[in-house]
Amino acid sequence: MKNKFLLVFMVLSLLAIDCEKLWSQLHTKDATIDYLSGISPEAQLKSYFQEAYEKYPILPAGLLEAMSFNTTRLKHRRPDEAHAACSGTPQIHGVMALVKDGKGLINNTLYEVAAGCSYSATELLDSPRKNILGVAEYLALQGRNLSLGATDIEKWIPIVEDFIGIPDESDIARFLKDNFIWVVLRDVKQGITFKNVEFSRANPYVDPPSYFDEAQLNVLQQKVVRLDVPAMDRNAPVAPDGEDSGVVSQDYSGADWVPTTCHSSRNGVAITDVVIHDMEGYFTYTTYTLFHNCNYSVSAHYCLRSSDGYIVQLVRESRKAWHVGGANSYSIGLEHEGFANDASWYTTAMYNSSAALVKDITQSGYGIAPTTCYNGPSNTAGQIDPQPTSVRIKGHCHYPLSVNGNGHWDPGPNWDWPRYYNLINGGTGGGGGNCPSTLTRSGTIANGLHQASSSITSTGTVISGRNITFRSPTVKLNGGFKVNLGGTFKTIQAGCTSSRPDLPGTDAAHAEEEAEQRMLAGVTQLSVVPNPLKNQAVVRFELPARLETSLEIRDARGQLVRTLLRGEVLAEGPHEVALQLNEVANGYYYCILQTPQNRKVVNVVVMK
Repeated sequence: MKNKFLLVFMVLSLLAIDCEKLWSQLHTKDATIDYLSGISPEAQLKSYFQEAYEKYPILPAGLLEAMSFNTTRLKHRRPDEAHAACSGTPQIHGVMALVKDGKGLINNTLYEVAAGCSYSATELLDSPRKNILGVAEYLALQGRNLSLGATDIEKWIPIVEDFIGIPDESDIARFLKDNFIWVVLRDVKQGITFKNVEFSRANPYVDPPSYFDEAQLNVLQQKVVRLDVPAMDRNAPVAPDGEDSGVVSQDYSGADWVPTTCHSSRNGVAITDVVIHDMEGYFTYTTYTLFHNCNYSVSAHYCLRSSDGYIVQLVRESRKAWHVGGANSYSIGLEHEGFANDASWYTTAMYNSSAALVKDITQSGYGIAPTTCYNGPSNTAGQIDPQPTSVRIKGHCHYPLSVNGNGHWDPGPNWDWPRYYNLINGGTGGGGGNCPSTLTRSGTIANGLHQASSSITSTGTVISGRNITFRSPTVKLNGGFKVNLGGTFKTIQAGCTSSRPDLPGTDAAHAEEEAEQRMLAGVTQLSVVPNPLKNQAVVRFELPARLETSLEIRDARGQLVRTLLRGEVLAEGPHEVALQLNEVANGYYYCILQTPQNRKVVNVVVMK
């Protein structure tokens, strides 16, 4: 018995050492990261947002996450991560996109927030948690001054507008502010799930259309394209520099016209190139700061939004925009929302929209063939990769230093050039693009997407753990077809040219059978990380189907300690839930996950 106690003491001692190591990692003076070891940054950020709402319950649910998602993609942006954008635009910092030096264009929101919260400017820059909590405190203070509540969504809009930091009320500034409010309200209303983490859920108190009039909605929802006058011929003559040409329309009918004065004459030079850029910022902020102050000598013809591919045109194609140094006189410039070091900004919607614009340009009499688009590997971060003049559709990174004087390397290592090439040249954007007319699948089916322009026939077996998608106008599943437990399968009733590759399956007969089998498989991969823990952790689990789910923490006697989920319907796939046990004593606990088909339990050790 004495030996058993000694063994238990040694084990607990080792666990305590590991906990001290985790604790020291969490509270290191080098506060560049205050994420727990073993927990994804996204899951930890979710816990910080939850903490913010607990401290400041007057904030509308999902508002902080929507503001962050549409400015930084829920990433803590540090000053040393910025690469030179095409303009030297003021940089944004932290999870909540604070501005340290607005260069006279944007308010210095970092110091405004620091003055209205409990954290210094340095703390807001260094710590993701303090960045979120500081902004939450700052917004909540303004909300309390106006006697706002969590359901008064529309009354919070002026506060969110001020937070953007655009100081003027010109027509263009008003348009861009409305654009930002639209995407924020849209995401508050529908909720945000990002990188398999459900950051926020649908907020029933939000009705974005009620804030905008019909004309605004037509633009923001892209129901119609606003044409102030009939679209002009791309080769129509323009007035000399400094004179008002009277042009009030765009070249591309899929764009909205938001003109800038930052452009000049091409002096008769023919257009031969299309240049792809990334903004190194978010759409509203960068479109305003980059292209509406000519002191920076920077502009572009088109700007594209990440979430839905929305396009604005700022400069007529017949005029010279200032975006690629020595190649300005013969090129058309496209600026894409996002950051070159973060692939999540380069969405399917933006690829499709950008490719459609470029395809239109290639059909507009300039003599730029779609096959002259670059179709090779992405450039390495920080490096330029000069291409020959025969490559006409290419990135800023593809111009030599003699043209690209500052060595810009956008759109960077995450831009998928083969996908883009295929889209411009009539393909699917799938990165390789052979799409046969028919497919027959038997035996063990390979993991991934299977597509055909006419039909797919299958008698094969989807083995456990595989994820299979069939995309074709006709999918025939003959008698031998089945899905083993743990496998996932869906059909998409569209061919290879579909612009909506993510529609849910419509093979109802098979879907019903598949759902029944997969639900019986039950919950998988329930875990708590880290374990043992001091105060914070993340519960990870995966659901085999859309299920009603409960998640609890109970002590060794079975008494309820925390309710994390109470009968909530969650989507199929992986989930992460933040766990806070600050007030819980040391000891053994149980994490219990319950669905209608399954119950799973893991032990949790708390050691402080």
